[in-house]
Amino acid sequence: MILKSLSRKPPTFSQLINYMDKDGNAWLLTHNLYADGGDLKAIEKEFWENYDYLPQRKNGNALYHEIITLEQNSPLSEKAQVKILEDLAKRYIEKRAPECLVYGRIHNDQPHLHLHLLISSNTIKSQNRMRLTKAEFGSIQQDLDCLLYTSDAADDLLCV
Repeated sequence: MILKSLSRKPPTFSQLINYMDKDGNAWLLTHNLYADGGDLKAIEKEFWENYDYLPQRKNGNALYHEIITLEQNSPLSEKAQVKILEDLAKRYIEKRAPECLVYGRIHNDQPHLHLHLLISSNTIKSQNRMRLTKAEFGSIQQDLDCLLYTSDAADDLLCV
């Protein structure tokens, strides 16, 4: 599993949401959002409303674009990979951003499935940015790697 975090300074919510939705994949994830997952404008509006709580600051992060990728050429079926990504996403959000807005989509435009997450840079209606140190991020990644091989979804790995 590969976990990649890309911070964005400008609030490019619309661009990222539209990119994430480009495949039209039926699987989606929302966390702390009231909007219907299929209503992209409403999702964007919620991210903007939450972003407006942040005081303007030079070089402050507006959002995080995070990607969780499984191994290339996995022997698992696409259904099993989706189940694993779904489980990893939920656990990742619990550890990384439990009080933030999160929108996620799975892409299958590569030889491997991967999950894109849009995470607000602040917790809900907060003026404080949510930030992880490299050590905290590394610890979460290590925990996810362990979960990958001990979760129910990983049973499919052992059965192949």
